[in-house]
Amino acid sequence: MHNNLLEPGITGLANTPNLHPQLWFHGHHGAAVLAAHFMLQDVSLAADVKTAVAAAARQTMEANGPLFTAAEDDAPAVDFAPVAEEIDRHIGTLTADGHDVIFASLALRAFHQQPSLATEARVNGIITLIQQAQNDNPQRYYGYDDYINEPVDYGDVPQFANLQEAVDHALADHEVVYPDQTVHGRHYFLAGNKLHDITHAHALVELQALGYTSTAAKGLDALRKQFHLCDTSRLPSNLQPCTSNELLDPWTLPFWQRGKHDAHQIKLAHAVMSLLQHTAPARRSEILRQVSKYWVLLP
Repeated sequence: MHNNLLEPGITGLANTPNLHPQLWFHGHHGAAVLAAHFMLQDVSLAADVKTAVAAAARQTMEANGPLFTAAEDDAPAVDFAPVAEEIDRHIGTLTADGHDVIFASLALRAFHQQPSLATEARVNGIITLIQQAQNDNPQRYYGYDDYINEPVDYGDVPQFANLQEAVDHALADHEVVYPDQTVHGRHYFLAGNKLHDITHAHALVELQALGYTSTAAKGLDALRKQFHLCDTSRLPSNLQPCTSNELLDPWTLPFWQRGKHDAHQIKLAHAVMSLLQHTAPARRSEILRQVSKYWVLLP
């Protein structure tokens, strides 16, 4: 049922720089379709849930049709190692909540799974998308005019001995979640940034699983910086957090029947479900309850 999602997903991701120059954010659409494909492949789901996940991916494709149109169906495959080399060059520097890493991990997994999809146009498109993500809003995070070039002290974040420790940290701190809002005259994606603690960590796990062990290890320091920048304790005390205690479970059909169409519905679900497979069962329901605030806040 879901075997047809891999090609449109990588096509949508790679087409982003051509259809939306300098707007890397539109990579979310192709990323969501790839995330749906890998979720259906990796996670044990009931048949009706699989159908709902595939339907959510198809809805993303229908809403963003031109992105998912391949211009070269019969083009030969090329070496996709330059994609890995490009993300290796950038992974040690935080940009855009780690979206360069997130997009690269999805693309590399797609190319590994079906090398024939690695056409020259797709490989070049992914490389360009990684490069475009380096040009982020320098005021993305509260308290900094230029988080990219200003010194940022993130000594409050532990040094992780391994990637699993970073994953445990990424999943641990979502009890207090603030909706996206304007603070002191600037708009911040407070929830939008912080949920990417999870998807960024998951991307490093995916890179390590693909064999890019040294690249994933190089990305830990940038992830630590992100943990600090997204720490809600740095925010003004008068902000009102999300008060929902609803537990939303992406393993169940009602989750996918909620009428939410934001790409993060799929992307975050894929990351959470994948990471919880390596998390102690006693923690899983509490983590799901905390993370559910992001799904509640999605449009």
